[in-house]
Amino acid sequence: MKRFTLHLLSGVLVIALATPAAAQTGQRTYLFTDETGTYLATETGAGDSFNGGLRDAGDILWTFYDADSIPATVALCPAGNSAWAGQYLNYERMQRFVIDGDGTPNLEVTAGPSSIAVVAAAKNADLAAFFDTDPALVLSVYDSTGTTPLWTHAFPANYTGSSSRGTCISRDGSVLACYVYDGGASQGEVHFFDGATGTPLNVWTYPGSLTAVDLTDDGALRFVTQSWNGRLIDVATATEIFSAPG
Repeated sequence: MKRFTLHLLSGVLVIALATPAAAQTGQRTYLFTDETGTYLATETGAGDSFNGGLRDAGDILWTFYDADSIPATVALCPAGNSAWAGQYLNYERMQRFVIDGDGTPNLEVTAGPSSIAVVAAAKNADLAAFFDTDPALVLSVYDSTGTTPLWTHAFPANYTGSSSRGTCISRDGSVLACYVYDGGASQGEVHFFDGATGTPLNVWTYPGSLTAVDLTDDGALRFVTQSWNGRLIDVATATEIFSAPG
């Protein structure tokens, strides 16, 4: 039986796929987030099955094991002393952990039973986004102080989908980008908001679905992947600067 755990190491938030207790060697795959982004990595060799072979057990500051859900999206917010997790597949929700705490969530916001429960966070501002996609697409923004959102944005019913990598906040917290799919128009859209107030800034559209979205540190530029193509977008004008195949 496989299991997923959430680990906080020094400066890195990790989702681990741990092997059964009897398996002390083999291959381990984990997702980690650091100051440069989120990555998928694989380790091969012997390791402690409790921590999934993650580096050295002494590096782990705390571990949260959820018997029901999978931490599908994670984000660190040092400015708010927060580690945010979006739990998926049975009891979908967002959780906040104190980075220098004991691994016990001190905030939970539930989502719909089929939500992809996307979280994103700024690095240098106390700001985190939670995108609940069931039954409707609702974007809510929080800080570390409580369960009441700072602002929310509900998308109309013609928006029917998104991506677990389609929501992001610039490092300084000034701009939030959220990808949604307009089923009626059969096009992908990236909506830009002022991170602090939720004021809509712009919308960029593309014929078809998109995969992932990222922002520069100040939110001025946005990079989006569409199938095997990468596209760089000016947020202020919603125009494409250039594209290139990957």
